[in-house]
Amino acid sequence: MHSSGQYRRRTSMTSRQVAFLAILAVLTFAVVIGGGYYVLTDSGFIGGEESEIVAHSPETPTMTSTSKPQPTATLTPEEGEDNLLPPTWTPTPTLTEVPPDTSNWTLSIDDLPVDFTETTMQDLGLKSEPDLFEGEYPIVDIFCFIDSNEEFESIYGWTFLIENEEDQADFDSTIQDMDLFTDQLIEDLGVEEVIDQQMLEIPEDIGESSQAITVVARIEDVDFRFDMILFRRDNAGVYCVTIYLDGENPIVPLQYLALSLDTHIQGVE
Repeated sequence: MHSSGQYRRRTSMTSRQVAFLAILAVLTFAVVIGGGYYVLTDSGFIGGEESEIVAHSPETPTMTSTSKPQPTATLTPEEGEDNLLPPTWTPTPTLTEVPPDTSNWTLSIDDLPVDFTETTMQDLGLKSEPDLFEGEYPIVDIFCFIDSNEEFESIYGWTFLIENEEDQADFDSTIQDMDLFTDQLIEDLGVEEVIDQQMLEIPEDIGESSQAITVVARIEDVDFRFDMILFRRDNAGVYCVTIYLDGENPIVPLQYLALSLDTHIQGVE
């Protein structure tokens, strides 16, 4: 009897414990009914259909790829019969004509004997500006020298620019007229009378075209000889005169003066 009663007491305790554990399990156990999801709480069942649970579940952020953009290839058309590239226009540079160096287009004191000194056109009784060709060609330089000894001899002349080929051809034709020389001489010095005039021989290699004459003219009852030359070298024109007493030999011959001027113009020293 004792042992049987003890057994019942143990059995009764065990039943209560089992009941307590069952209630505790119910309070924390999730029941799936008809495919739904429910949770039993003190306030009743909370839950719903699976689709609703998923729909109301917080969205999981999705990582966005930020890959580097690739460059877009550009199609370059190829040359062909039906697809020609437009021609490229390249301007042709314009050549600017360089003006000639006229710095040596003159006769200097160094070209003459030591007895000569530099003077002016006015001192020789000449116009300061020559009338030859009536100012048709720009004057580059005017030179004038005189012998300082008792024997009278003087040299004068000028160089001028003949700019284009047409003017050069006109000049070459004009200087063949001997009257051009005598008319200029009369204009320059106011000679009383032209006694004689002749062609003067000069070296053929002076200038590209040339003409020279010698004239005897009377001034204040004194006869002077004028040796004159006109020549052209490229676009340089030269007029040169040497004056001395008729019957005397010149200290500096005209041929020497012309050669010196032509050498300077060509830049040959």
